[in-house]
Amino acid sequence: ITTQIDSFTAVDDMLKELGEESGAGHLGEQRYNSATLFKYSTLNITKLTGNLDGDHATVRDVTEAFLRAASAHRNVGKVSGTAPHTLPHLLYAAVRTDRPVNLAGAFEEPVAATAAGGYLAASMGRLDAHAGAHHRFLGLDRLAGHTHVTLSDQEFTHLGERAGSLDEFVAATLAVIDKALG
Repeated sequence: ITTQIDSFTAVDDMLKELGEESGAGHLGEQRYNSATLFKYSTLNITKLTGNLDGDHATVRDVTEAFLRAASAHRNVGKVSGTAPHTLPHLLYAAVRTDRPVNLAGAFEEPVAATAAGGYLAASMGRLDAHAGAHHRFLGLDRLAGHTHVTLSDQEFTHLGERAGSLDEFVAATLAVIDKALG
């Protein structure tokens, strides 16, 4: 990561208006960088259903809210100074009947930037390949369904069906859960 430096000055407008001081009241700098982030979340639908006394409609509502919140989440540190309002470039949901699987191992080694595509395409490709390795290891019989949505035109062969929008992604994931719940 290359750290960027943003130098800034601040003045006390009140003192300036009174004519008592001129110049900068404060000189400073803020350091920041940009990174490709991997976020992982798990929602145990079986336990959620049990906690909600089998109320499938509420399970569905909670799951939809969870999926939408995951897509809207952003890091809020220094939110007013760095404008971290980027959308996730890839969302992937896997509904498994046995256990959750974390794909963070895809990023055990740093992803090198490509000349044409920076870090993003390589990072998403690494995640896709790692998902494929998990599918080979665990098999697909306990994968009830999986889907993804992306801002990229890149193809992902191991992340299930591609949804055309966030709404389609949520609907496809809910359809798999509905089928699993019966």
